[in-house]
Amino acid sequence: MATQKDMREKSQSTVFGTLARIIRTADVTPRMRRITLGGEGLDPLLVGTRLPADAIKLYLPPPGKAGFKPEFSVMPSDENPFSIRAYTIRRFDPVALELDIDIVLHGDSPGSVWARSVQPGDQIGFVGPRHDYLGIEGVDWLLLAGDETAQPAISAIVESLPSGTQAHIFLEVSNQFDELPFQTNADISVTWLHRGDVASGKSDLLEQAIRRFEWQDGVPYVWVAGETGIVRSIRHYLRKERKLDKELLHISGYWRYGLNNREFDLKTVQEYQAALAAGKTIDDHHDVDQVELELP
Repeated sequence: MATQKDMREKSQSTVFGTLARIIRTADVTPRMRRITLGGEGLDPLLVGTRLPADAIKLYLPPPGKAGFKPEFSVMPSDENPFSIRAYTIRRFDPVALELDIDIVLHGDSPGSVWARSVQPGDQIGFVGPRHDYLGIEGVDWLLLAGDETAQPAISAIVESLPSGTQAHIFLEVSNQFDELPFQTNADISVTWLHRGDVASGKSDLLEQAIRRFEWQDGVPYVWVAGETGIVRSIRHYLRKERKLDKELLHISGYWRYGLNNREFDLKTVQEYQAALAAGKTIDDHHDVDQVELELP
């Protein structure tokens, strides 16, 4: 069986800093906006292997500075108060040179503020992509789970699955209006979890659903992403109680409940720099959470 390490070695990301322009925007749900990037700044994406759920890191301008052009060697600071956020490549068209990202609109987070205000013709800087899903050969079925921030990545993964693949999907969202249909040739079962008025990041619906899930025969591959504390608890269950081998598991903390934007940016910088100092690549660094999520 090929491990995730084997798959990673066969498919390295292209890491770069470049500027793209905004082509258009569209709301795909009441709380999710699709931003389409285009132009020659996407040329580097034509090199290397593109995989489902690849992610890029946007260098988001401070509010009111649409003409902001980032220096990719500079990290956020009081003097340079921009933000860095990672988003899944929902679609990449190498012919038209277009790239879609879907952004959940919640509060006054940097991504939400930018997504609400950005206009066609604006520019945005980004680095990447990194591979957030490598797949794994020789498994019998997949379990894919997350909150709405993971919905774009899960959708991209599901669309890539070949006919005959069995996948079980659990997605926690606010309500039925956040649900999006899946297009796939795979054999999928989808469970939508509605948290209602419970704050995102405070619900235990996702963990409880995975705990109640009737484990299938054969070898699984499990992919989970969402709020850090929640996915950490899910990882503990899968590794310690289910005894799932870490090579069959991908866990990503996409965001942290209760961490304000400035603290998030500082934490991102510190852990990104630590990852680089340790000789890791952009693929090894999953925002602010990879180190904390590592378990024996």
